Amino acid sequence: MSDARSLLRAHKAQAGSSQQVQDPHATTTAKGELRCSICVVSVKHWSAHTASKQHRTSLQRVKAEEDKAAAKAAKRRKPDPVSAQDVMEEGPAAVSGNDADDEERQTKRSKVDGLKTSGQAAPAPAIVDDELDSFLSSIAGIAADPGPSSASDSNPRPATKKAYKPSQPEAPTLYEAAPTLFVPDNGSTITAAPTSASNPFAGRLTAQTEGPVLPDAGVVEPEEEEETEAERHARAQREEREEIIDRLEEETRAQEDADDRVQTLKAKLEAVKRQRRERLAKKQQ
Repeated sequence: MSDARSLLRAHKAQAGSSQQVQDPHATTTAKGELRCSICVVSVKHWSAHTASKQHRTSLQRVKAEEDKAAAKAAKRRKPDPVSAQDVMEEGPAAVSGNDADDEERQTKRSKVDGLKTSGQAAPAPAIVDDELDSFLSSIAGIAADPGPSSASDSNPRPATKKAYKPSQPEAPTLYEAAPTLFVPDNGSTITAAPTSASNPFAGRLTAQTEGPVLPDAGVVEPEEEEETEAERHARAQREEREEIIDRLEEETRAQEDADDRVQTLKAKLEAVKRQRRERLAKKQQ
């Protein structure tokens, strides 16, 4: 009987040590006890503990914390700057586009500088883009023409060149008075809305369309609400009950396994004794 118990203890110790090496969450204390690092409990049978609900819940919690930490680290990571290799890979199309934009800006800047040096100001009323470009080009040509004022008087401007005349008059915009309608029945008056009399741009300008509304980058999504003290206490009690039930089931299975092994060893021992008796009986005959 003592031999069977020693064999069982050796088998359990060997199973526990092999499981400890294979599982990263299994640790061994200084006294040689097997302990789960995430559940923080002492374990007798590691295979039964890994199948329990407590270990599965703790494992899910650890994985959720690791995923959350990885997500926060990804948010804090800054985007990679554009390297020279990326610019070279875009090809000459991007470079030619940038050169065209630079030339356009330089042309507009030279027109504005010529307007300032000529000492003439732009007309007060707003005009459309095509008329503004022609006006600036004519002023730039006049400012670039050297020579005294007498020479310009003696040589009149060719007939092909026409002085710039803005399409919009410099006089302030006048609005017609709103007509008043008289109703003979009760003497009440009806006033119509005022209309534009001499505004050439009435109805030509449209309101600027608004672009799509982009989400605010500074808005932080609300995190999940933490559980209250009562919920935490209830969860701890529920986990404790489940742990007790799991331990009872583990002990029951272990006891049944031990009983089966003891019965097997007894049967083998009886068989050995019977064979010995048979051999002794044959020798005596």
